[in-house]
Amino acid sequence: MVEAAADPPVTVMVSRKVDPANRERFEAAMRHLTECSLGYPGHLGVTVFRPAAGEAGYRILFKFDSQTHYDAWRASPPV
Repeated sequence: MVEAAADPPVTVMVSRKVDPANRERFEAAMRHLTECSLGYPGHLGVTVFRPAAGEAGYRILFKFDSQTHYDAWRASPPV
């Protein structure tokens, strides 16, 4: 258990407000990012909370099995 505590799992929430005129472009970019992120070691999935009618806010959760794997994903070249 000591090893797990030294390199804990990570969940990151990204929040974005999207102009309704750009929602389709944002959705396409988010799908692309999600598909690419799933190929990284330690990636445990993505959860997307879309805005309710009349709202602009998205919340996206990225989950990794360790801080090390999350840091490697963050340091990777943009997709």
